[in-house]
Amino acid sequence: MIKKIFNVVEKLIPPPPSSLHYNPALDGIRAIAVLLVILGHYFPGKVSFGYVGVDVFFLLSGYLITTIILRNILSEKFSFKKFYRNRIRRLFPAMIILLVFCLILGYLFVPSVFYKQIGEHVFFTGIYLQNFKLASEVGYFDLSRVYKPLLHTWSLAVEEQFYLLFPLLLFFLCKRCSGRFSVVLRWLAILGVVSLLMSAYWQHSFPQTAYYMPFGRFWEFLMGALLALFLIYKKEKKIVLSGLFSRNVILWESILLIFTFAFACFFLREYNPIYLSIYLSIWIVLFVSAVINEEKSLLAFPVLVWTGRISYSLYLWHYVLLSFSFLIPIIPILGHENINYVRVCKLFLIVFSFFLAVLFYRLVEYPLRKIKSFSKVITLWFILIIVAVLGLIVYLKDGLPKRKYALFTPVVKNLKDFLPYPNKNDNCIKLIKSLGEKDIKFDYCLSDTSQNDLDVLILGDSHSKQLYYGFERYFGDNLRYAEIGISSWPATFKAIGSNLRKAVEQEEEIKQVFAILPKLKFKFLLIVTRNAEYFYGKDIDLSKKHKFLQCFIDGKDCDNEKVYVLQLKKTLDFLRKLSYKKIYFLYENPALDFDPRFSAVKYEIWIPFTERTKMPSYLFFDKEKEIRESLSSVFKLYNVIPLNTDAIFCDGKYCYAFKDGMTLYYDDDHLSKYGAYLVVKYISNSFLKAVQPSVLKKSR
Repeated sequence: MIKKIFNVVEKLIPPPPSSLHYNPALDGIRAIAVLLVILGHYFPGKVSFGYVGVDVFFLLSGYLITTIILRNILSEKFSFKKFYRNRIRRLFPAMIILLVFCLILGYLFVPSVFYKQIGEHVFFTGIYLQNFKLASEVGYFDLSRVYKPLLHTWSLAVEEQFYLLFPLLLFFLCKRCSGRFSVVLRWLAILGVVSLLMSAYWQHSFPQTAYYMPFGRFWEFLMGALLALFLIYKKEKKIVLSGLFSRNVILWESILLIFTFAFACFFLREYNPIYLSIYLSIWIVLFVSAVINEEKSLLAFPVLVWTGRISYSLYLWHYVLLSFSFLIPIIPILGHENINYVRVCKLFLIVFSFFLAVLFYRLVEYPLRKIKSFSKVITLWFILIIVAVLGLIVYLKDGLPKRKYALFTPVVKNLKDFLPYPNKNDNCIKLIKSLGEKDIKFDYCLSDTSQNDLDVLILGDSHSKQLYYGFERYFGDNLRYAEIGISSWPATFKAIGSNLRKAVEQEEEIKQVFAILPKLKFKFLLIVTRNAEYFYGKDIDLSKKHKFLQCFIDGKDCDNEKVYVLQLKKTLDFLRKLSYKKIYFLYENPALDFDPRFSAVKYEIWIPFTERTKMPSYLFFDKEKEIRESLSSVFKLYNVIPLNTDAIFCDGKYCYAFKDGMTLYYDDDHLSKYGAYLVVKYISNSFLKAVQPSVLKKSR
């Protein structure tokens, strides 16, 4: 029975036609790489190091391309024309179908504000410059990534740029050095070290550049190239390695694989070129074993081999499906309150990604890789350019807001407010660095001026970040204001987190914030946080639980409410000693028990989205009553002025997500720019008259 299944799968996913001797263990490496990427994208909190799968792909690409080129040069059969033909027939067909899918699905279901961005990314993906485009946008790991179906194609752009430049370089070196491998190896090693040092420097000063730019990534390909040179050199010089790598293969390969996962888990939760070079060095040992042992290698396990064969299509489709599940609530993952439901939906999408990958490998990749006609390959290239131009047209036409066959109708006017907002800006970075800080450890840093002379400083968590944009819209340049904050932070001395590790990490950010505060010059302080989550230690649907660091240390019996009030007192005592005229505390806006993003668009076909636009007001007021009673005595003691904006969102019966055809919310609890604008406008009379009375007359 097992043998029959094996034969069926082998016929369904046959080995690809290749100019090299087929080694199944290398497909096993591809499988591990793509599985790491998928897990990293679908479960970023649990597998935050999943991005290293891309780096393993880069290493493998460098090895394979160098091996192909060198063997053809040695046999005097190398042809640039054939090399680029093979790359096009390998990569373009599946990419063309993917881009067309994004354009069609986006046209039918995605509002223009998001469709415009899809069109732009289709263009840059089609011309293989997506990495340059993303380097100019917000980061790969930020919240906006889920709205970019083609985010992951940056790595394919980097690969294509390597394929374009490296064959020319290697051919030149081989001819110039008369085939002396040791000299070629030396030059490539120098280039690899230079690229690694550039990446390490950029990571410190320009992290986006380090992550996306080709010259900051070429060292990974060159590590693979050096391995290929060494193995071919070994064969030429008849150096024997097989004895070293052929004993107890399964055992020590298993140990090495476990070690790579452990190393990535502890040291590569964030991109770090130096640690990554050590990680890839471990993988080189596994590469050597795979090359020498082939079918005997653990990496040649059939399930891994089959997954490796479909890895290209699997890589293409897995993230597109995930992103569109956020853009279109066919499977409403976004903001869903049931964590188990979300996990089941994500597992379904992963399984469906495998199905599509098998389908496209068998019907598209495998047959088209046999094409030898150069005219057909050029046709593929023209088709890709046409699709890219279509994406550019969508972008230039602002996402085609007036579409004849669109299957949706916007419910709110300000759909653009659902786009994520930047966490930092240049003014704030300059301001903080002018205070003597080299790096900014905390998450949010926004300012309308780089000068250390502020009217208002906003302090808090992601809610304070959202409020900054309300200040920006209401006051513009008529007031000097800035915001600094930390994700999921109650604006207290002590850290809080859903687990001990997160609380410890937050502690370092808090130290920097409180070191900066005495150096900043401002007249008023506004504290803005999600109070209920920190007071009760959980949010409205109980899916997120937070404890103060002290509670993790003290144990289960720790009273989170008492710790919150105590830490708030200590913080206010510290702030009172600084020369602020007044401290204001903004009470939390209602946290909805649904996600308004699902209600902002009405679809003309059945989709299981929610049409809710309001929730019973008691869900908000019942939990807020206890918090405000506990905090009122603290505020009186420290002369803090509380600000209440309940009237904007709630009446006697309901709290509303939309108002006057505009969304007040960005998600279930964060305010949209419009919602933040209304809050700032509402509090300005009581809060800001003492700052500059003339400002209120000028503000919008």
